[in-house]
Amino acid sequence: MPWSLVSFTGQARMTRIAESPPKRTLKAYIRSTFLFLLKRTNIMLAMLVLNSLSSFVAISFFHNLNHTQVKQVSRENPKQCLPASMPKPLQSSIKFCQDLIWVEPKLCSGGAVCLPQPDADEDIQSFKNNRNQMKNEFRLFVHYVYHESGSESLAEKQNKRVNLEIFLQEAVINAPSSVEFHFTNTGYLPQADEYFKSLGTSEGLHRDQIFPTDKHNLHLRSGEPSSTDLCQHGRWLSTANVTTGPANFVLFLNDGVRGPFVTELYKEKAYNEPSINNSGVPRWFLPFLAKFNNNQDLTMVGPTLSTEITAHVQSYAISLRLVSPTFLMSIAQHLVDTCNMTKLEAIQEGEIGLSVSILKRGFSIGSFFPNTNNISVWHEMCRSMKSWAKSHILACAKMEENEVSSKLSTYSLDVQSRILAFGGANPTFFFEGPASSVVFAKYGGEVLRENLIPVELHRDVLAFTRKVLGNHTWEPLSNAGRNTV
Repeated sequence: MPWSLVSFTGQARMTRIAESPPKRTLKAYIRSTFLFLLKRTNIMLAMLVLNSLSSFVAISFFHNLNHTQVKQVSRENPKQCLPASMPKPLQSSIKFCQDLIWVEPKLCSGGAVCLPQPDADEDIQSFKNNRNQMKNEFRLFVHYVYHESGSESLAEKQNKRVNLEIFLQEAVINAPSSVEFHFTNTGYLPQADEYFKSLGTSEGLHRDQIFPTDKHNLHLRSGEPSSTDLCQHGRWLSTANVTTGPANFVLFLNDGVRGPFVTELYKEKAYNEPSINNSGVPRWFLPFLAKFNNNQDLTMVGPTLSTEITAHVQSYAISLRLVSPTFLMSIAQHLVDTCNMTKLEAIQEGEIGLSVSILKRGFSIGSFFPNTNNISVWHEMCRSMKSWAKSHILACAKMEENEVSSKLSTYSLDVQSRILAFGGANPTFFFEGPASSVVFAKYGGEVLRENLIPVELHRDVLAFTRKVLGNHTWEPLSNAGRNTV
């Protein structure tokens, strides 16, 4: 009897297509075993079983031999083809992929992608709906990696310092005690006088120390340099006194990030809401919290999501829900393992591998660009289905494929390239802003040195920077609008 995946109250599950009275087949036994594990043990063990059966299930989707006669096109082209009458298992699987929940970004003119701004009313309501779960136990642990090697250009060094000062001004100085800030410095750290003179800010913003010494929730440590910041995040997380639970979160940042960006309207509405004021949630973290609150399976959120190689949250800014001590230590170990890798290996195993490992655990990942809240392991299964369809169905050139190809072209098996991957490009290269739609924007490193950040985002970031630090703040653009870093 054929099998499929269906959507059931937003959750993915396997079900039998009722075409005839049920029989105790091997497939039925597998299904009952999986559901038993899911109910009686935990999702982790069930997902392990599911992973081991994924190949079997995939074959059932597309090659159900009890109901579909698969035939060869020719001896020269041995690929197997489906008949024009699409089998019900495949139809149901396509329907499942169509029903996966995400929000499609609106396309702007010129191919850019417009995103909705975080909505203060919606985010505040989401917080109110989940107040009982928070139980006034909200905790946020921020780890920020800062590194001046001494070999970078003066412009790049100044840009790192502006990024740091924006974060200190907007996130740290007036932060509630429910937020702990941990800074790891892995290189040269200037004296306060040198630091502030290089920023070009007014003297009214100068401090005796770079890091506010009166903040009891601010901690500064030194670390050994590494190929990527992922290693530093792992070293810190493996030794930090971090609590876990549904209202406990961690945020990883580095000196190539600028933000947080929040609109004045958003700030005003959040400030005027008593439930937010008494919760210990900083206004700039509320968009992250709203995403977590709207999907209890969501475990990782970042500004941008890429599908280069596979779907993953980009690591320059990542927030994680610390669901359990076991989860925390597994994340820490995963990141620590990158310490002995090359930069390329660390990105593949650390950045991409971190998202993959979370998906394999049965959790979801999300992002602000594109505006996603429930990317799961099922999306990867649908992407595999798309690849299979391309290599099998579309290869049957002289068969009655109109019905098949038309259905495939109109459903969302291609969303990974059309919506999430935007043609497989790195979203950092074409995100034009506004920066407030993603809270934190990539604004440093190679993408800035190579002039890969869109000019529209440059202008938005610099307008915000001048508003916070003053009109004479150092900026990385010449009059021609070109990157001088």
